[in-house]
Amino acid sequence: VSNSYYGMKVHAKAFLAIKEDGTGAAHISTGNYDTNRAKTFTDYQFITTDQKVCDELFLFFKALFRREPLLQVLDTFDEKIEHIFISPISLRDRIIHELDTDVCQRVFMKCNSLCDRLIGEKINEAANRGIKISLYCRTACTLIPKRNVRIRSRIGVNLEHGRMYQFDDRFYISSADCAMRNLNKRLELMLRIPD
Repeated sequence: VSNSYYGMKVHAKAFLAIKEDGTGAAHISTGNYDTNRAKTFTDYQFITTDQKVCDELFLFFKALFRREPLLQVLDTFDEKIEHIFISPISLRDRIIHELDTDVCQRVFMKCNSLCDRLIGEKINEAANRGIKISLYCRTACTLIPKRNVRIRSRIGVNLEHGRMYQFDDRFYISSADCAMRNLNKRLELMLRIPD
C-alpha cells in the first residue's frame, strides 16, 4: 500500500493474513516493522485470530487498497465497530468518549506526546469529576499536573515508543499519539484489546 492516503501519511502498523476459508490472523503494533528500530525501541504488539477484529481490520485495509474517500470510510466505521478505530475518522472520538464515561474511575495513558487540545480538555474535565488519571508522556505534554492528574516521563535505555490507553479494564494500543498531526493529518490505527 502506498505511504500516502489522500495526502495523509499512513502511520498505522498492522498486518492481516486471511486463509482460504475466510478466517484470519491479525497483528497490530505500536511500532514500525523495522529490524533496526526493534533493537532500540520498546513497543506493544497484539496478535489475534478473533474474527471480529480480523473483519474490522479487513475493512481498514479494503479502504486503503480501494482508496475510498474519507467520507465513505466514515460511513464504514460507524457505531458497529468495536475494536478498530482510525484517525482522522474515529480515534480521537473514541478516546473522548472513554474520558466522558461517568462510570470510568481510572485512566492511564502512555504516549510520546499529549498536546491535542480537545483530549486535554476532556482529561481536565474527567479529573474535576474525581477520576484518577496517570499520564506517561515521553516528550511533549501541554497539560499541567493538578489534583487527580499525575504526569511523568519515562526515559530508559531503549526509546519508549509504545502507546497504550487504559480506561478502567478497557485497554487500547495505538500507532497514534494524542497530537494534532497524528489525529488530524495521518492515517493512524487504535485497537481495543478484546476481553
